[in-house]
Amino acid sequence: MWPWVTYLARVLASAYDDFEQKIAAANERSGNKQEQVRAYILDRAPARFRRRDVERALPGISFATVRLVLAELRDAGQIRAEGSGAGAHWIRV
Repeated sequence: MWPWVTYLARVLASAYDDFEQKIAAANERSGNKQEQVRAYILDRAPARFRRRDVERALPGISFATVRLVLAELRDAGQIRAEGSGAGAHWIRV
């Protein structure tokens, strides 16, 4: 019986370690959704991207939030649009 108990304890410890790492990663992404979108666009997105690319990279963030941040960054002169509508490409300035 002790080998099985030892095995179970190791599995549980490993699961808790994985859980702890996921919580730490989630805390790194803290901030409101607009800040997450802004950070993705300015730091991690390719130099030329589409709105859909942002939505795919940040699941759980609404279309309206992405659109709002794109408009704010455009108005601030940090990105510019090439084209219009759903097919528009955004370029970091």
